[in-house]
Amino acid sequence: MNIFSIDTNIPLLKEILLENNKTIYTFDSGQITNENLINTNTEFLIARSTLKVNKTLLENTNVKFVATATTGMEHFDIDYLNEKSIKYFGAIGANSNSVAEYIILTILFAFRHNYDDLRDKKVGIIGYGNIGSKVAYYLNEMGINYIICDPFKDIKHNYDINFLLKDCDIITLHIPLTTTGQHPTFNLLNKERIKIIKDNALLINSSRGNVCDEKELINNSNRLRYIIDTWSDEPNINNKLVDTALISTPHIAGHSYNGKLNATKMICEELNKLYNMKLNCNIFIQEEKNKIDMKNYKTLFETLSKNRKIIDTSNSIKTNIHKNNFDIYFNNFRKNYPNYLETLTCHCYKN
Repeated sequence: MNIFSIDTNIPLLKEILLENNKTIYTFDSGQITNENLINTNTEFLIARSTLKVNKTLLENTNVKFVATATTGMEHFDIDYLNEKSIKYFGAIGANSNSVAEYIILTILFAFRHNYDDLRDKKVGIIGYGNIGSKVAYYLNEMGINYIICDPFKDIKHNYDINFLLKDCDIITLHIPLTTTGQHPTFNLLNKERIKIIKDNALLINSSRGNVCDEKELINNSNRLRYIIDTWSDEPNINNKLVDTALISTPHIAGHSYNGKLNATKMICEELNKLYNMKLNCNIFIQEEKNKIDMKNYKTLFETLSKNRKIIDTSNSIKTNIHKNNFDIYFNNFRKNYPNYLETLTCHCYKN
């Protein structure tokens, strides 16, 4: 018998596991303890980014597999998992199209008073993985020029980060948070690099909060515009950064229903691969999305805005940031964020 503990905010996973007679315990986002795992004899732990998966959580448990229904795995202590021979998996790329949509929508919002001005701008994409490649695809469909910075990719239009920061009018970040290796991303946009960004440029961070020096962004708020979805020290986020950002959202750029279903499917496929569980992974049939004229910026903006309500979300965050217990509000907002289906279809990659 396989015993699972799963986050309640992972759609359809419970139903799929029950079809195969698995024993299931559920927990609210981030709310599970070492004692819970020991008492339930949990073998398979399926979480989201709000749960720190480390020695404190897993020591003396029967857990042999952990998965996260999110792209980033910074909340996993990989060294500990390897030491204990615990298998791990992240749903990398599952919500990438949702994040790419967020980028396109927020860029259009920033230039909503003069779309002709947008047509002459150059976008710098830092990180050309699942998300960055989709952003590039949509920008190309829109007829907007872009360049890339990704030292791990051998592709055209790939430039040094300092050149990109100086040259581009819009900068969007799509990188994991890393502290080691040849190209660590922690504080990648530090004080010196933020200073070389051209005046009146737009910076969008939907990757991880700690890739930017948030204090330095605030210090440059009189000459830069920025849109922030990911924050250092979530849910205890910087209220001055919230106030000064053009758009402030609570780490929901990737929260489409499509992305959540993709993550569930990917986790089930991994369980089938490793443990031959024969879970049903063929239930996520997405309807073909309507063709949209990507060069008609006004219609594109109106269509995306109607579906995603990003501006309403930002207004809510800005209204509540100075109230007591905002950290609780932030987590509840993410947990209960309304389901929506993606509008755009990217044909460059599967996920």
